[in-house]
Amino acid sequence: MASFLSYSCQGSIKNIIFDVGGVLVNWDPQKLVNDLKANDPGVPSNILDIAASQSWKEYDRGILDQDGVIKALQDQYAKERVKAFIDGSLRQLDPSEEGKAL
Repeated sequence: MASFLSYSCQGSIKNIIFDVGGVLVNWDPQKLVNDLKANDPGVPSNILDIAASQSWKEYDRGILDQDGVIKALQDQYAKERVKAFIDGSLRQLDPSEEGKAL
């Protein structure tokens, strides 16, 4: 069976996507917003909308880099706030205890 799977999949799989947020790694969007507001009380209440934007989805898929997503969102949010959102998101992605147990 294993040789069949190896043969049948050879050359046909381009990408494998794992959705690890909240399972293998911690992802708490509200904590991120709270942390951002603690450091910058001027952070808008809709800052979490960044994660639902098309630009963020392209960043998440690797189509845009950090500079690209910052530039794409600069008309809606100050550059330094988008950068802080990105940095905070990356800092927050620590392995969860549940994920380590898997």
